Amino acid sequence: MRTITMRSATLLFVALLPATLLSADPTVALRQPWRQPYQGDDATGKHVVALWRFDEGAELADSSGNGHTASQPHGGNGRRRRVTV
Repeated sequence: MRTITMRSATLLFVALLPATLLSADPTVALRQPWRQPYQGDDATGKHVVALWRFDEGAELADSSGNGHTASQPHGGNGRRRRVTV
């Protein structure tokens, strides 16, 4: 009985595998170019909460356009401050 169940499960898996692969969205990026700065939809798309590029002079600025500028973690007086996001 166990052998029949295992064979049925294997057969079902093999039968459904091509349908699963064919229905996959071909536009999904499997990896991002991490050695290059984000740009376009990768930098400003709906899925982006904030993007800090840490450019000189604008280290805390949010480049995504969502207005989530970071603040200094220390207020200069030794006390920690929250980073506002």
